[in-house]
Amino acid sequence: MASTVSPRTPLPDDERSLGAIVPLARSQSDESSLVEGLIERSPAAVAELFDRYAPLVRKMLIRTLGSVV
Repeated sequence: MASTVSPRTPLPDDERSLGAIVPLARSQSDESSLVEGLIERSPAAVAELFDRYAPLVRKMLIRTLGSVV
């Protein structure tokens, strides 16, 4: 089954750097396609996972640990 998450071609190891910014295509894939992308180590899938769940995780941490601000 083809993933709906569109990964970019990864850079070779010698061209990869910690400061490199790689634009990623955004999509609203279903959960199974997102998991497939994560298994394939797709940077676009990781970015989508973060964008989708970061606000929820942040709220849960604030409720559990309290605000640090």
